[in-house]
Formats: sequence, C-alpha cells, structure tokens
Amino acid sequence: MYDWSDFPLRRFQNAIRRLQKRGVDIAWGSLRTLRHWFISHAINRDDDPLTLLEVQRIVGHGDLSMIERVYYHPDRSKVQRKMSSFGEDLLPDS
Repeated sequence: MYDWSDFPLRRFQNAIRRLQKRGVDIAWGSLRTLRHWFISHAINRDDDPLTLLEVQRIVGHGDLSMIERVYYHPDRSKVQRKMSSFGEDLLPDS
C-alpha cells in the first residue's frame, strides 16, 4: 500500500544499499544529518516549498507537529513581505 510519496524514500534507501554493497561505510549519524537537511530544505526553500503534510508522507514520520517544531524555520522577512501585501488584491485599483 504505497503511494507516490514513498517513491523518493525507496530510491534513497536503494542508493544507500548500493553504496554499502560497494563497501562504503555510511555512519548512522551521517544518514540522520542527510535526512534532517532534506526535510529542512524541502520545507524552507524559497521556490515552491513542500507542505508539512507532503514531507510527512515522503519521510514516513508519524507526528506532524514534531516535524513543524524541529524542521520548520520561518523566515521573518518572508512573513513580513507576505503580510504587507495581504489584502492588496481586495483594494480597488487607483
């Protein structure tokens, strides 16, 4: 019962297995670092970030609030820009 979001995880796992078969020693810590980087980058990127729910499905994490607490780092300047333009589309053209 896999959906589209399982595909990146399976590709990643297969790549790790191929490296291990070649004798590359991959420490658990480096895998955790890579996972943390991927989740943080996917959520916080400037162009077309993934939603928290999309990331949760890709990485198979059970707790959405934990992903938000640990990995989501809002950029205050982006929030301010969004809020300053909030509602401009409702104002009549002058």
